[in-house]
Amino acid sequence: QPEKLLERNARMLDLLTLEFRRSGRKSDRDQLLRVAKFISEKLGLADGSFAAALCESCPGGRDNTALTDANAMASAALIRAGAVTGETDLVGRGLSGVSFLRANRYVRNQGVAHAVIEGKGILLPLYLDDLAATAEAFFTAYQATGDTSWLRDGGEISLLAVNNLMD
Repeated sequence: QPEKLLERNARMLDLLTLEFRRSGRKSDRDQLLRVAKFISEKLGLADGSFAAALCESCPGGRDNTALTDANAMASAALIRAGAVTGETDLVGRGLSGVSFLRANRYVRNQGVAHAVIEGKGILLPLYLDDLAATAEAFFTAYQATGDTSWLRDGGEISLLAVNNLMD
């Protein structure tokens, strides 16, 4: 049975991308594209984010919670997969995910929201997983686009994590 969680599919996509880059085999590329399609089509949401998982007991068959760290991982993995395969639609879908994070989860000089509660706004506890994954996604967006605002914001998030979470 296929894996249904966004985070695990994002990690698998990164591994498949690395393997395809190493081997150049069509079978590795095909497998990479199947996982990327699953992430984009089955877990992708209209606002650019990604659902946490497919879930038989959830309304509509999926848990539409947009977890920050998993969204950042999936977005970066799609950008990298698209860059390696030449599939520009994957790069675009990944950039949509990263743009969602910047617009809806990132607050300059304060961090990255772990959760957004309807009616209560953004909650900004500093979770290393959210900060690290979002910084990496922003750096990946910079590499794909050359837009230095991604580099600036990724660096700001990295410094926030180091300055506040180092022992």
